[in-house]
Amino acid sequence: GSWLIYGQSGQTSAVGGTYTLTDDLTIENGNTFTIPAGSTLTVPQGKTLTVNGTLNIANQSSLTGDGTLAAGENSTFTMTNPDPVISGSDTLTYDGTDHFTDFSLAAPSEAVPVMGQNFTISNTPSLDGWNLDKLEIINAGDYPLTASKGTTTIEKKVTVSPATISITGATLTPKTYDGNTTATVESVDFTGLVTGESLSLGTDYTATAAFTDKSAGENKEVTVTVNLKEGGNYTFAYNEKKATVTAIGTISPLPVTLTWSTPTTFTYDGNLKTVIATVTNLVVGDEITLTYEGNTGTAVSSYTAKVIWLSGIDANNYTLDGATGTEQVWSIVGVPIADATVELSEDEFTYTGSEQKPKVTAVTLDEKALTKDTDYTVTYSDKSINAGKYTVTVTGTGNYSGTATATYTISPAALTITGATLASKTYDGTTNATVESVTFSGLVNSESLNMDTDYTATAVFADANAGTGKSATVTVTLSNGNYSLATSTYTLADQTIAQAVFDGTTEISGSVLANCSDEVKLPDIPDGASYGTPTSNDVTDMSITDGVLHYTGGSGVTSEETYTITVPVTGATNYDDYNITITLTGKEIVTVKAEGSKNPSFSTSQDRFTLTATVSGENLSENPDCWTWDIADKTVADFIDSPTTRSMSVSDSRTFEIKGPGTTTITATYDDGKYHGSVIFSVSISKPTTPDPDPVSYYNIYVEEVCDGVEVSTSKQTVQEGGSITVYVEKDTAHYTFDNFHVYYKEGYYGPWVELPEGVQPGEYPIKNIWNHIYIKAEGAEEKEDPTGIEQIEGVKVYTKDGSLYVQTPQREQVIIVSMSGAVVKNEEQIGLKQYHGLQPGIYIVRVGDRAYKLRLH
Repeated sequence: GSWLIYGQSGQTSAVGGTYTLTDDLTIENGNTFTIPAGSTLTVPQGKTLTVNGTLNIANQSSLTGDGTLAAGENSTFTMTNPDPVISGSDTLTYDGTDHFTDFSLAAPSEAVPVMGQNFTISNTPSLDGWNLDKLEIINAGDYPLTASKGTTTIEKKVTVSPATISITGATLTPKTYDGNTTATVESVDFTGLVTGESLSLGTDYTATAAFTDKSAGENKEVTVTVNLKEGGNYTFAYNEKKATVTAIGTISPLPVTLTWSTPTTFTYDGNLKTVIATVTNLVVGDEITLTYEGNTGTAVSSYTAKVIWLSGIDANNYTLDGATGTEQVWSIVGVPIADATVELSEDEFTYTGSEQKPKVTAVTLDEKALTKDTDYTVTYSDKSINAGKYTVTVTGTGNYSGTATATYTISPAALTITGATLASKTYDGTTNATVESVTFSGLVNSESLNMDTDYTATAVFADANAGTGKSATVTVTLSNGNYSLATSTYTLADQTIAQAVFDGTTEISGSVLANCSDEVKLPDIPDGASYGTPTSNDVTDMSITDGVLHYTGGSGVTSEETYTITVPVTGATNYDDYNITITLTGKEIVTVKAEGSKNPSFSTSQDRFTLTATVSGENLSENPDCWTWDIADKTVADFIDSPTTRSMSVSDSRTFEIKGPGTTTITATYDDGKYHGSVIFSVSISKPTTPDPDPVSYYNIYVEEVCDGVEVSTSKQTVQEGGSITVYVEKDTAHYTFDNFHVYYKEGYYGPWVELPEGVQPGEYPIKNIWNHIYIKAEGAEEKEDPTGIEQIEGVKVYTKDGSLYVQTPQREQVIIVSMSGAVVKNEEQIGLKQYHGLQPGIYIVRVGDRAYKLRLH
């Protein structure tokens, strides 16, 4: 035949030659083989080659265009630079090693069959620039091997098949009979595994097993079924993942678990008693029979029941080896005698110091008399010596069990107090006494009682005063329980409480002036005592009147010495005689003079007056506390303010308030501890006279303070001396309550406030015989609800609250309050916060300095 390459002209050539391909040449006849561009194609002599219909002659340098080889015979084409191939087997079997090194790049060396002809590639391709990609080929599976040069790639598919293994045996978990054939596989043995490898149960494979029957026994056949994990490196023959093997196993008998019947304690009645057991872990449907020993009895005793044998159609599947509950302790006990009646020979004794026990004379149960040592025994709880309650216990024996009891008592022996001794006592103001010892009669067995161990004793005197022939009562409390007292008290006569040393004030101090009388208050003395005759040197004319010691300083008394007076105190009921020591400090007399008249006169038309006393001398104190003032009659004049001192001399001034007409003495005394002196003022207060042509005096009426809810007015704003006025009060009962409302007045600015009674007419309060300026106030109304307004500007605060007007100023300011009628209500200086009472409701203008405020007062 001939090869035809269809081209342009369809002409043929019978001339052979060598041609270089400028394009790929595809040869087709069922299979496809491509000769790449650049290859050299040699056509043997005598062959016909047509390319694209154009006749190509020998020695032509090139063959252009694509063509298809249609027919021909064995020929050789020489191809330059063909693609390499990946050498190595396409199929492998898993052996645990990496087979990548089995593959490499090489030139095609085998004839490529095309249309039954062989085209032999005679030139070796170049491997320069080609790279075989690294790929680990170990586990079973498909692997794509790839080689690349630039963008050109070739690929080879490699398959690793699982290795074939087989089962040689299996290990089973020991099995105890449970009524079924299931077995548990612990491991499986394989052959054919790659050296060093093993398969894990549950991870690489699963296994199930079953005995041929469920009965207990040894060397029993077991069928083991193994399933390999899908996708693993191993398989059984014929590429199966499942295989079976026969193993030998044992089903051990099941140790029984036994539960015994109840009760396990029986009361003796002469009849046979039995206990039995039940198998609690018996497989449903199985039948076995138990054989016992020691599970029956009649006599009172303790028994041990035991299962000794298993029988029945399923007995071989069970065992007593390792069984639980195969034994049970049980008993037949005697008849309880707790309700028995125990009779004693006697049940009451009196303490003698020796052991005392009664005899058991009879024990009866359900009207049956029991026999000692056969049916019961007797025990005692203690050696019955001391007083107390004791128990006799009867314990059942033989066919009887339990206990019954009876009690008996040893009562304390009676004692009588025959005497007591008290410790010496000195007066301390209490009746307490200390007992040193007590004597008794009635003690037994030559016994004695110790104080604080067997008894305690206290005592009290009939009274607390010192003296002899006194009585005391002793009270004894026994702690020794073997004795009792019919009477716990005992009276002692002819007891003594000694007098004590007086612990009160026995030393005092005072002062003394030469040839001057003075006095000092003596300290209190005890009951029954009296002052004796005082004694002293340089102090004379001593006498005591109503606890005050009067004395006169001797002519030799000086301010440089101290002097002592001793006053004996005798006859005290509870104390020894003692002395009171009075230490007197000598003083010098200084002259105190009145500044001005010592006999001043004043009129009740004045509110007050001031007196001044001056003392002269060297080393005098200017401390105001050295001065004291005394008023003989405070209905005429009284103190009004604190003393003040003047400079340049030691003096003191006091201001007094005139209270009413009369005459009184006011004494100013100076005493600085070293110097002493006084002056006496005789003050006369008279009512003013109004001889012609002196004018009549008039007094002002001031409404000082008025609470909210009322309006206060008077019948006159001024009144002639001796005249009268009426105070009018209007109450706002709609907004206030007046349960605690009162009206007061005082005569003079410093006079005391006196409540003013309401007159015959409601709301009218008369004041008569006026001889001074009158001040009025009203207070106590309580508001029913809260009104008000407030205004505050530049640090000054002006507001109304609870019916009052308040003004607060940061510094002293002139405050003027004017009503809407133009009347000036207040005009004064103030600083701080001040409350203005008694203003009528309405609008007010309040001027504070150069500022004005307008407020409404409710």
